[in-house]
Amino acid sequence: MFKKTIILLLCLLIIPLAIAETDELYTYEELTLHLNIDSYIDIEPKTTGYQLNYVKANLEFYPAEDYRQIPTNIDTEPFATKVGGLIEFEWENPIETKLEFELDSNIETKSAYVEVNEKIKFPLLDLPSNVSTYLQETDLIDYSDSSIRNTANSIAAGEDDLYVVVFDIAKWVNNNIEYDLNTVTAEASQPASWVIENKYGVCDEMTNLFIAMLRSIGVPSRFVTGVSYTTSELFTENWGAHGWAEVYFPEYGWIPFDVTYNQLGFIDATHIKLKDTADSDKTSVNYEWSGNNVNLLVHDLEISARVISKGEELTAPYTLDAEIIKTTTSFGSYNLLEVTVQNNANYYIPLTVFVSRSEGLSYLEDYSQEVLLLPNEEGKLFWTVIVDDSLLQQYEYYFDIRAYTLTNESEDVVFQSRKDYRYYSLEEINEIKEQKTEESEKVYSDDVYLDCGIESELFYIEETPGIICSISNVGNTMQENIGICYEDECKELSLSIAQEDIVEFGLKEVIVGTNEIFISAKNDDISKSDEIEFVVIDKPSVKISDINALTEVGLGENMTINFTLLKQSTANPLNAEVNIEIGNNNHMITYVELFQDEPVSINMNSNDFVKQENLIVISIEFSDEYGNSYNEQQTFVVELVNLSFWDKVKLFIKRIIM
Repeated sequence: MFKKTIILLLCLLIIPLAIAETDELYTYEELTLHLNIDSYIDIEPKTTGYQLNYVKANLEFYPAEDYRQIPTNIDTEPFATKVGGLIEFEWENPIETKLEFELDSNIETKSAYVEVNEKIKFPLLDLPSNVSTYLQETDLIDYSDSSIRNTANSIAAGEDDLYVVVFDIAKWVNNNIEYDLNTVTAEASQPASWVIENKYGVCDEMTNLFIAMLRSIGVPSRFVTGVSYTTSELFTENWGAHGWAEVYFPEYGWIPFDVTYNQLGFIDATHIKLKDTADSDKTSVNYEWSGNNVNLLVHDLEISARVISKGEELTAPYTLDAEIIKTTTSFGSYNLLEVTVQNNANYYIPLTVFVSRSEGLSYLEDYSQEVLLLPNEEGKLFWTVIVDDSLLQQYEYYFDIRAYTLTNESEDVVFQSRKDYRYYSLEEINEIKEQKTEESEKVYSDDVYLDCGIESELFYIEETPGIICSISNVGNTMQENIGICYEDECKELSLSIAQEDIVEFGLKEVIVGTNEIFISAKNDDISKSDEIEFVVIDKPSVKISDINALTEVGLGENMTINFTLLKQSTANPLNAEVNIEIGNNNHMITYVELFQDEPVSINMNSNDFVKQENLIVISIEFSDEYGNSYNEQQTFVVELVNLSFWDKVKLFIKRIIM
């Protein structure tokens, strides 16, 4: 009798944020891991006179040896022999009612790239015959489905680099198929056609679709069953069965792509490879026995792993740099995070970059983005940042954003947000993003320097300082017909090798407050831009307003004069001196700097008056930061009423004395 057992891949899900911040296993170049696989068979006699001649358990899962893992030992209990691609456990005439078997292995693994250092032409032609199996359609890898073919063809259209095609398809699967454990309850793994229609699945199903898309365009690929590590809260155990793919690259062999973990072109050292097959629906153990009046009850494999030792931490073959475009924004404003990745190796580097989550911030893009860097290439990734518009108005917020990779390379940027800082619209941020993207795509952009400035970074709105730009060619190629533009005004020039030139513009319409203008320099081969920031102020202005005082008063009575100093400019009046002339008395109030409207209240007595009708003069003198003086004045009349003869005599005498 003969029976096969299929292992259920409760495929582990990687949680990049948790990994990068709380776990260290993914940051090691090498690990020594211990793997244990065990199971048992229950013998169920039908009668007392049963006969069992032999039992065989043929284990198809055991540690493979390849460029990134070496099993240093494989021990079995009971003793087993390797027959073809199987580890064969055999019991002859067993008398036990429970047959246990176990495999123990120590495995040295490493996180290493297959160093593809030149472009492999796509589509693939003249493939070796030994990879033809990995182009065939199967029940689960069913690429005749039109949606699979059409999607793969649309992604690959116009691209002649195999690595780019495979990477883009892997990225599409990762970004468009949701990891969802609901399919685990199904009787069997779902085929690729089901996955692309329903847009979710677990690791083996996501991998089925990835392989099907590749095979539909003639790229050999195979399914790998193994063990890996996770910190996801979806699982009670950190180690468990996992599935990923390997893709055939002519002259380089098989390169791993784990679309579930978003490791697209390499896998970390926690992956233990057990078996590769043309289809995912393959057996883990098959059983064979001979006997009479007996049944065998087989059980699922139990797989566990642990770390024995750790090697050196990974040294990334790339560098990471992050920049936040606007260092201050208002609440509700948009901002732009630019992450530059430099490949320092002479081979392709596939990479996923993550950004941290922060309360009060959100992104238009996903928290992770993938990039494939050609040898020694620089790449740029952008995240559009949105500041929450419901933040507490009385506070200023400091936001710290971290850009990082699975190997713990990271860069932090900080910006501030306050209600009265400048608001940047999505349109403004997109324009900056488009310019920076274009600059990175044009091959000679790095050979041209553009440096623009303004004659004064702080000036009055009536003034018109000039804009001066220096542009130089530091490359070894002449750059012709460069258009240097400020808004709709453009000037054209050409730069020979090592030449520098100066371009001047007159300042166009500005507003009071902080201004930003952009100068661009472009031709078919370059795209450069520079931003000039300056502050425009208006002349300080104050109005004396809302005068409130009695216009008639008796001699010897108290009275109050109320008025407001209205600040009517964005510029703050300096050294302000307020004078209130009342009869033969003078009241003075001073302000070093007038930041806002100020209410003023003066108490007086009518004995200060010397006439029946008295002119009250309220004046203010102030200056700007350049020392220029300004003034403002308001007057009104207060009349003395109900005067007796002797009151009039007193006033007459005061006038004579004065």
